[in-house]
Amino acid sequence: MSAQPRSTRVRLLLPALVFGVVSVAAAQEVEQRRIIHTRVVHATIATSARNLHVDPSVGLISTKLTSKLPYREYTLLQEVRQALGVDEIGSIMLPAHGGSVEVKPTAFLDNRTRMRVKVLPAASDVRSKPVELNAETSAKGTVVIGGVPHRDGTLLILIQQQQAPAQGSPASKLFGESPQY
Repeated sequence: MSAQPRSTRVRLLLPALVFGVVSVAAAQEVEQRRIIHTRVVHATIATSARNLHVDPSVGLISTKLTSKLPYREYTLLQEVRQALGVDEIGSIMLPAHGGSVEVKPTAFLDNRTRMRVKVLPAASDVRSKPVELNAETSAKGTVVIGGVPHRDGTLLILIQQQQAPAQGSPASKLFGESPQY
């Protein structure tokens, strides 16, 4: 008589344990999403005596850009914020170029994000090849990738990471799904 209740208890306990493990894993997965903020900025070297012009949308990073790079004008062309988990790919198109940039977080370490970044040429550009690199940034850092020619300057790709908003917050509804390109 004691063998049957014990096996019944084990049968009831096993689904509860499996459900509990799945619930914990799902909760950790939700917490392991971060907002990846990617901006495409047109940078030019001013050829006239114009003063420094920085688009206010470029934000606080502009001070660092102007001190480290030779460009004097920065204009935001495009930006996207995407909530991404590890191994999820976010994408942004390069305006007037036809190419794109893919960002894939590979690890979340405390307040840092390791990522794989791929700059893809336009499909019609048979001479160019994709460029892939590994990068890491903290919550206050920015990855800057440059070199894509554009008009009279170059495109800079600025990538920052932020913690994903708390579940159920208004921001989580805004950034809850990654756009598909």
